[in-house]
Amino acid sequence: MPTHDRDTSILKWIIDDFLELNGRHRHLDAGYGMRELGADSFDMVELQARIEEEFNVLIEEAVSVDVTLDELLKLVRKARTAPPAPPR
Repeated sequence: MPTHDRDTSILKWIIDDFLELNGRHRHLDAGYGMRELGADSFDMVELQARIEEEFNVLIEEAVSVDVTLDELLKLVRKARTAPPAPPR
């Protein structure tokens, strides 16, 4: 998987902005866990919502604080290919 594609760049920007990393997103490795970047479980709820909004997807499972950048990217891509959810 390319490490510098558009989705990766957007995801890094979202994480940088939300966790106030002050531009360090350019140096984030795919293996960085959100806990390592200072996130807690409450942050992850909001971060997941921001990711879903930006990518216009619904990530079906709650995202753990131990999730890595690469795993988040996989969740976004999986959500894009999932069949639409039935209306509630």
